[in-house]
Amino acid sequence: MKEINATATDASGAETSTNILKSDSPTITSSDDYITALYSLISSNNDRLTAIDGPQELVLALGEEEQLITIGEDQSITFSNIEHLSQLAPEDFLSIRLYTNNDASNILWEYAFLTNDLDIDSDNNNGFSEPDSSGTEERMESKFNDLDKPGKLIVVDASIENVEGNDNTLPGFANYFGIKKTTFVPLVIHVNLGEQGDRDKTLLQLSYYASVPKSPAEFEYHFYDEDAENDGDEKSDKDKKQYIPSKGVLRVWTKKSTQDRNYLSVIESGDFVPTDILIRLSQLPELVDDKLTLYVEVVGISELPGNYLIQAKIVNL
Repeated sequence: MKEINATATDASGAETSTNILKSDSPTITSSDDYITALYSLISSNNDRLTAIDGPQELVLALGEEEQLITIGEDQSITFSNIEHLSQLAPEDFLSIRLYTNNDASNILWEYAFLTNDLDIDSDNNNGFSEPDSSGTEERMESKFNDLDKPGKLIVVDASIENVEGNDNTLPGFANYFGIKKTTFVPLVIHVNLGEQGDRDKTLLQLSYYASVPKSPAEFEYHFYDEDAENDGDEKSDKDKKQYIPSKGVLRVWTKKSTQDRNYLSVIESGDFVPTDILIRLSQLPELVDDKLTLYVEVVGISELPGNYLIQAKIVNL
C-alpha cells in the first residue's frame, strides 16, 4: 500500500486530502467525504491451480463496502460510501482488509485505523440522554450554519429552583449547586488510547465559544429597577439583581446539572473543561467502554441555530 488518502470538502467547496498512512494516529472522521487507496499488487510468476469453487477475485474492504481490485502497479481505488461507518461498532471498521471473494475469513493483508469521535444528539431525538451515534447524527455533526440541520438545540436555563440550603436567588446557569432539573446535554467522545493505554499520556483539547464560569464573589450584576439603591442589605439586593455571564455561549462540564460543581477548570481540580487547552485524560472522568462523557451547558443565545461548534482533538504522547 502506497497511500491511504482521506478527502474532506470545506465550506467553500475546496477538497483537501491527507495521507493518513503516514500518520502516527491514522483516523477516519465524520467530516471525511471519501477514502482513496493507492496500491501496487504483484502476483506470483507461477500459475495457480484451478479452484474447484470457481474463479477467485481479490477484494479490498473498508467496513461494509467492498471493491474488486486488479493486479498491477500504481492502481487506485476509492471508497465513497463511508457514511455507514458511523453505524458500525469500532471492531467492524478498524481496518482495510484484503481477501479473496470466496474466502473472506482468510485475511491476506490488513491495515488498522484508530477511532476517535465526538457525538452529541445532533438530530434532537434523545432529549437530555446520550446520543445514538447514528448515521443521521454523524451527518448533521459535520454541518455548520445550516438552518435546516442546525444540530443539537439547547435552551438557556434561566429558571430559579428552590433547593433547601442552596442559593436559590440565582438562575440555573449562575448556580453551581446541583438542581433537580436536568439541563445539561451529554457530549460523548470516543477515545482510542493507543498501544500504551495510558490516560496520562493521552491529551484532549476542546475548541468552542466558551463562557468561563466565575466565582460567586465575581458575579456581575445590574439592577432590574433603575431606581433601586444598594442599601447594603444583601438579601433585599439580590432580588433586584441579575447575573451576567462572562463573554461566550457554551460551557462544558465533567458533571451533570443535578450534581454540585466546582466552577474552576479541571486543570485546577475543578469541573469546568476550558477551551483550546490540552488536558490529560487523567484529569477528566474515567473512560467507560472507551467513551468519555462530558456535559454541555448553554448560557447565551446564538444569532442563528447551529452556528456554534464544539470540536475535539486527541493527542497521544
